[in-house]
Amino acid sequence: MTTTRKLRKHYDKFTVTERVNLVLAAQERGDEAEVHALENYCPMTASLDYEGRILSLAHAASMLAVQLLARDVLVIVKQFESLANTKKNAGQADANPPLDDTDIAPATAIDDKLVLLLDQAAALWFGFSAWCRDMGHDPHQVVRLAPIGPDDSDPAFFLIHEQIELLERWGQHLLHDPDKMEMWRQLFTQAFQSVTA
Repeated sequence: MTTTRKLRKHYDKFTVTERVNLVLAAQERGDEAEVHALENYCPMTASLDYEGRILSLAHAASMLAVQLLARDVLVIVKQFESLANTKKNAGQADANPPLDDTDIAPATAIDDKLVLLLDQAAALWFGFSAWCRDMGHDPHQVVRLAPIGPDDSDPAFFLIHEQIELLERWGQHLLHDPDKMEMWRQLFTQAFQSVTA
């Protein structure tokens, strides 16, 4: 009997959290056979809890993805406006700014809006991360449950993971109000109370 088969005899003993973490790890490395084995060996009494946990985590990851993508679009728009302002202020009237003069805010106001958007995105990501860890899961693996494509060849996957890397790299500079992070953590906790049940 192979080692894998010997180990699989014990797959019915995993807690819901352990099973989910093993499935997420198998998905991350592309091991579909292991995902199926973990799901197939799940006892009937635990299968509803397991499926409920996976669905809740996927829904939470989808919410995170939508929020991060929306903020990413806003950041791009604000950067474009800032570029238009810079060209306008440099005397390049023919720079074809995308907005008429009444819509273009001073560069400092746009910079403040960029900082606010990045601060909000950092609070969201770190709040989501804290919630995932509270549940016993790796937030990077949970994000893969969002319907954003399997790898960085998908534009949404690339944008979200690039943004998460930036937020983690610059988090201590971006997150000005830890209460915002805690607010997101609590929102995810309240929205997905069934995960803890």
